[in-house]
Amino acid sequence: MSNRAQAEERLAELRTAYAILMSQGVLDVFGHITFRCMADPQSFWLFAAGAPALMSSSSLIAYDQAGRPVDLPEGEPPRHFSERFIHAAIYARRPDVQAICHHHGASIMPFAIAGVALRPVSQTGASMGLAVPVWDSRAAFGDTRLLVSDAEQAESLASSLGAGWMVLMQNHGATVAGRSLKELVFRAVHYCRDAMFLRESCALGTPRFLSPGEISHYQTLAADPVERSWAHWAALPETRQFLC
Repeated sequence: MSNRAQAEERLAELRTAYAILMSQGVLDVFGHITFRCMADPQSFWLFAAGAPALMSSSSLIAYDQAGRPVDLPEGEPPRHFSERFIHAAIYARRPDVQAICHHHGASIMPFAIAGVALRPVSQTGASMGLAVPVWDSRAAFGDTRLLVSDAEQAESLASSLGAGWMVLMQNHGATVAGRSLKELVFRAVHYCRDAMFLRESCALGTPRFLSPGEISHYQTLAADPVERSWAHWAALPETRQFLC
């Protein structure tokens, strides 16, 4: 089976991932999800730039780890996401990463703007680690369009992510990684929820953050909560409406 045929077999799972993240308020029209190619781990799949609700197998594009297209769909030349380099750089650095999402979730954005550290306050957010790193494009590259549109910027961002699972992008958004599409969705949703919990807790008093010891229990996500969350979110009416 060709690499494209294998990718198209996973289209339903990818569409569900998009639908869940849209219904849960993580993704908006400008976010994007990728997954690593099965037949060629040195490349990854991403939809052509456009409205997430209109994605189809005919708009799937494979890119190499320099962000160059290596398998284009037939027909009219597609538009490419300028920030495909984010995904390319992280896949190149992290062989354990199988899926990535870049998003601008409303609960995350204040922590990408205000200079307040995003730290976990619940067990479902614990796997984000002690504190989420923040990558500042201005500090590294001066005044930019706040888009990671070349390999040099993307490599700098991937370096800030390091061995973690989420990096905030100053005044821009967040990038989240996972060992599978399902794990990626779990992390993206629950990290946004923890950001919301933290903001609301600050309004009530002084938050009690998780200790390093508590966080250590969640260094590896167990399969059961990931599968259970995916099954629940995928079955919700608000998710199904995005799959119509």
